[in-house]
Amino acid sequence: AEVAEWKNRYEAAARASGQLVYELVYDTGEVVWGADTTEMFGCDPSRLSRIEQWVERVHPDDRPEYDKAKASLMADRRAFHYIYRFRRDDGVYVHVRDTAQFFLDASGSSTRMVGFVSDVSEQVKAREDLAHRAGELARSNAELERFAYVASHDLQEPLRMVISFTQLLADRYKGRLDADADEFIGFAVDGATRMRRLIDDLLTYSRVSTAPRNYELIDANAAAERALFNLGIAVRESDARVEIKPLPTVLADETRLTLLFQNLIGNAVKFRREGEQPVVRVWAEPLRDSMRFVVEDNGIGIEDRHRERIFQIFQRLNPRSQYQGNGIGLSICKKILEDMGGTIDVESVPQQGSRFRFTIPVPPRSSS
Repeated sequence: AEVAEWKNRYEAAARASGQLVYELVYDTGEVVWGADTTEMFGCDPSRLSRIEQWVERVHPDDRPEYDKAKASLMADRRAFHYIYRFRRDDGVYVHVRDTAQFFLDASGSSTRMVGFVSDVSEQVKAREDLAHRAGELARSNAELERFAYVASHDLQEPLRMVISFTQLLADRYKGRLDADADEFIGFAVDGATRMRRLIDDLLTYSRVSTAPRNYELIDANAAAERALFNLGIAVRESDARVEIKPLPTVLADETRLTLLFQNLIGNAVKFRREGEQPVVRVWAEPLRDSMRFVVEDNGIGIEDRHRERIFQIFQRLNPRSQYQGNGIGLSICKKILEDMGGTIDVESVPQQGSRFRFTIPVPPRSSS
């Protein structure tokens, strides 16, 4: 009576979790099912009293892997975990998760196997839908990036012609027409020049995803120093002090890491406070599964409400007359780090400075 009571509790718990209990007698192939076989799988239990009757309902495309997993279970007495398609009495296939394990009887022999079967069709469909949408999104993003690159590249030549002729107009006719004409020509030159910068920036952004990646162990000090060299003129003109503490070796693409430091240090130098010498500090600190780099400045800072917006492409917070640029540098940083599996964020106090932090995942250590 006690055994029967425990069996009823066991089956009740399985039903509550959406699972069907079964027991297989290994020597005879006999299968004893729980009480809800018909309700859960639309099958008459009398038609599933032997393992062969269940197996023949497994989808033909899933049979090879099913048979392989079952054979391994029988030979090695190992646990069985497999998701496959199963045909109900009405001919409809459902995805089921089958989990089984041999257990020892009173004599210590493993002649029986107990298992659970659950209908996971909705979960499988949701996972397939998610994978399909992720694939569509990846293709869409790739097409957009390709379109942006081609469109920007193809715009370069006609834009060069516009810039050349508007500049020629400015050089040849400035002061020879009226004041309005000089102003209009100036607007045309400025607009064409800004459009060219926008296109160049868009090309740079597109290349972050389309250019080949070369991930290898590199000295982050070398990447930071190269970025500082590229920013030499801006650093000298602003009398900035850039302090780079010893940085670690990381697994990264050297060109992208250099561009990352260049954008962050360049922004720190650019967005400086009036009458204050720019001071930029760069260091790194290890985390559990990544390396965190910090670029800190004493510049104009960022208001809390703009902390997410600054990482979006072509988002500017300050007047163009005050600070040059198209608001693409931080979006490039974010794109580089997303591609590497890293993250970037910022802590900032307006008129006191900002601290940008980005992480680069650390590759797992070899077990050898």
